[in-house]
Formats: sequence, C-alpha cells, structure tokens
Amino acid sequence: MRPGWVRVDKLKDERQDQGVYRRIALITLALFGILLGAAWMTPDTWYVEREVVVDAPAELIWEWVASPSRYPEWTAWNGEDDPSFSSEHFGGTGGYLSGYRWTSSESVGELLVTDSEPHWRVTLEGTLEKRFPVKGFIELNSLDEGGVEVRWSEAGELGWDPLMRLFRPLIEKHMKADFDQGLGRLKSLAEAEAAKRRDAQPHSDAPVGTFEPASPPPVPPTGG
Repeated sequence: MRPGWVRVDKLKDERQDQGVYRRIALITLALFGILLGAAWMTPDTWYVEREVVVDAPAELIWEWVASPSRYPEWTAWNGEDDPSFSSEHFGGTGGYLSGYRWTSSESVGELLVTDSEPHWRVTLEGTLEKRFPVKGFIELNSLDEGGVEVRWSEAGELGWDPLMRLFRPLIEKHMKADFDQGLGRLKSLAEAEAAKRRDAQPHSDAPVGTFEPASPPPVPPTGG
C-alpha cells in the first residue's frame, strides 16, 4: 500500500469519528432541550392532602394540632433514629405566631401558626430546605357516624429551577408518606388519651369529686 493511500484512509477515519462525535453532541443537546422544555411546562408548585378518622373528641385532638410544642410527639419530623436531628418550638407553646423548626442531615423546615379557629382549623405557613415557601391547613370535621376526620393539606412553591420541577412527583410522594406517618401517630395518641379519659369519668353512684375505678372493687369474703 502506498503511503499516500494510508494518509487518505486515516483522514477518512478521522472525519468519520468527528461525524460520530458531532451526532452524539447534537443528540445530547436535543435531549437536554426536550428535558428543559418539559421542566418549564411542569407546574412550579406541589400539593399534598391526606386525612384520617380519629375516634376522639375534636377538643382533645386540638391539643396536638394547635400546639407546635407538641409536634415532635406526632409529626414525622421528630428525629427518631437520627442523631443529626435538632428542633425547637418558639413563640409560645401554641396559638398565633407560635412555631416549630427542625434541622437534620435529611431535611430542614419551619412551620408557623398564622391563624387558628378553635377545634376546627389551624393555618400554617413556613419553609422547607430554607428556600421553598409552604402554606397549609389542619382541619377537624366531626362526622355524623362518629369520630373526627383530621385533614392535613399543604402546598409549596418550587421556584424557577427546572430540575426541582421535574422532582415534583418525588417531593409529593415523600410529603404524602410524612403526612400519613404523622396522622397515624396522631390517631394512636388521641384515641389512647380519649380511652384513658373515658375510664376516669365519675361513677354514676360515686360521690361528687370521685372517679369510677378502672376495675370493680374486690368483694369482701362472707362469714361462714
């Protein structure tokens, strides 16, 4: 083979390689453009709503949902098995402008009570990851068939970042799991406390100020 032919073949190979790289670059740019376009068309907000029926009086459930100081008892943001977790409540134990904030290696957040209508609805505002604003409600609705439906809803903004918009389904899935976990704990706590208080109700035959015993008193032995 003559040297000139070798150089020609080499140039052809180089041009083919350049063509392949060019096609890969164009395909990559096209896919990135499609992905970016899809992200911009995705809503920039997320919304989650979950509910649970609790067999307890609304005024008892209210003690947990209206008091940020008690949120560690039932919400998912309580630091179980997470040594990096820390939290605090501020602005009082409950009521207007009282709140709860937490931080850990997995999440950072803050919730603030901005309005409350006793035994019915708490309005919450705050932030997640220090930059995403959220607003939500915890509502108590007494049911005709008994029990109270506790409905927890929140909406948040994802901002201009297109990648965050693409993660919206995952964010909603994660928040739903947190809400379900928290409401499940609230149900267990409230129903246990309601049963405990029912057991401590005054006995119909007991003097005023005394309570029905948890079990019947022992029967004294009769003389034989």
